[in-house]
Amino acid sequence: MRLKPIRPGDIVEVDVRGWRAHCEVVERRRDGLEVRALPGLRFPWRHIKARQVVGHWACRGGRRGHTAGGSVSHQPVPPVRPMVSQANKGRVS
Repeated sequence: MRLKPIRPGDIVEVDVRGWRAHCEVVERRRDGLEVRALPGLRFPWRHIKARQVVGHWACRGGRRGHTAGGSVSHQPVPPVRPMVSQANKGRVS
């Protein structure tokens, strides 16, 4: 996915080595994005590349979702279960 329209404060869905999570963009860098997992999610990566972004939700100003301090409050997004490959589907480890 192209990173040009993604700004700090936006929400992105990322897939890194089978781990999927929704994260908030903290900073755009020349070689990727600096992200922070939404509260309640365990996601060990802080830096991601364009190929790891699978979804994007823009959080542009407006009245809806703003707190008294002026910052955007995001509703928690339920975690996405890791993908299971078709070859291993049905096998029990």
